[in-house]
Amino acid sequence: MLKVAIRHAATEDQVRHRMLPVEVVKQWSDKLVELKDEVSEVLREEKEEKQILQAEMELRKSQNMIDHQDEIFSRPARTWFQSEKDKQSAQSQCFHWFAKPLRSMFHTCFQLKVGMSMRLELSH
Repeated sequence: MLKVAIRHAATEDQVRHRMLPVEVVKQWSDKLVELKDEVSEVLREEKEEKQILQAEMELRKSQNMIDHQDEIFSRPARTWFQSEKDKQSAQSQCFHWFAKPLRSMFHTCFQLKVGMSMRLELSH
């Protein structure tokens, strides 16, 4: 596999082939095994810290909601720029603009398909 990778490597990015003594590889492997517990501990601490920051953010948000409750609830409710009647009107206009061309296109395609199938039946 290494030989294939070396053969297909670009000339600028030459792959280096190094022979390492087994003792050195074993030494570094043992060192990595020793560090495994320490790395998992650091990852666990980072995860806990992230959860603490999330909880603090939610606490600040809740506190702001309580402190500024009167101001928040005095604002007018958000409304959509179109009423339900306007939306239905726009939808029906859109349907009328596109329905007729689509119907005629479908009709034309259907006629072509029927005509082709009839020609195929007649040619047999």
